[in-house]
Amino acid sequence: MESVIILAGLIVMSVIDIKRKSIHIGMLTAMGVIVAGIRAVQSVCGTAKLNKYELLVITGLTLLMSLMCAITHMLGVADAVVIGIVALAIGIRKAISVFIGAMMVVCVISGVLLILKKLRRKDTIPFIPFILLSYMGVTLCG
Repeated sequence: MESVIILAGLIVMSVIDIKRKSIHIGMLTAMGVIVAGIRAVQSVCGTAKLNKYELLVITGLTLLMSLMCAITHMLGVADAVVIGIVALAIGIRKAISVFIGAMMVVCVISGVLLILKKLRRKDTIPFIPFILLSYMGVTLCG
């Protein structure tokens, strides 16, 4: 259930990120609350176990990544929050795979665009579409 919600949210946020190069905080909050609610209901019903330590690690890493993004400006804070929401939905190990996959794809695409001179070094690239591609790959391939 949460996979469909994450997929739909990532599709909508990808389109917005491509058009505006920014994501509204309300959209991130809504997606986070929905995923957290689903995880809480699954935990109460007993269909999925909510590990307290994993939740603590996800929260800590999301905050640390958001702080690093705010300081270095290499990624947007919304990108870090989206990775945190994905980690809450599918688990920390798969979320790390999603992040690494997205970074690999964006490196290849940006390298090609730099070589073709379609992109300059100072230009920004929307990152959420790459998270979407990587999420679909991790979800389909396991």
